[in-house]
Formats: sequence, C-alpha cells, structure tokens
Amino acid sequence: MSVINSILKEERERLNKLINLYRNRIQKYPKGAISLKKRGKNLYTYLAYRKNKKVHFIYVGKDSTKKVKNIKKQIEQRNKYRNLLIKAKNNLKEVSKTL
Repeated sequence: MSVINSILKEERERLNKLINLYRNRIQKYPKGAISLKKRGKNLYTYLAYRKNKKVHFIYVGKDSTKKVKNIKKQIEQRNKYRNLLIKAKNNLKEVSKTL
C-alpha cells in the first residue's frame, strides 16, 4: 500500500507543478475574446474583456492585419492552457480523494 501512496504523492506534486506552470503561461497572454464590428463596408477587430463587471473594448485593427492574427493566436493559446489547467485541477481532485 505504501508504494501506491508514494506514487499518488508524486502525482500530486507533479500536478501542482503543472497547475503553477499553466497559471504562469496564462498570465502571459491577453484576456478576453475577439470581437468583430462592421463599420460601413469594413470589419474592425476589438479585444473585449471584463473589468469590474464592465466590458471593455480595445481596438486592435482591421480584420486582416498581422497584429489581429497574432492576437487571435495568443487567445487560442490562452484558451488551450486554460483547458489544460481545468483538466489538471480535476486530476488533482481525484488524486487527493484517493490519498
């Protein structure tokens, strides 16, 4: 039984390290979501995020610029790490229950 406990403790430590890593990586990327607004015939891109229960919009640029593509990639990366963080937290709960 002690072998299983030691394996579970190692797994708990590994998951805690992963959670910290994912949190640090999430902080490097911008919060929010891309919002497209049509003004006349052109599409303009805004970064929408919440702050103090209000939604704020930051102008990013026209829809087809490199800056917009870069922001979209960063938001996708943030969402990927957020999903990994959720999975790691769920796994940590399961491991903690068995200990």
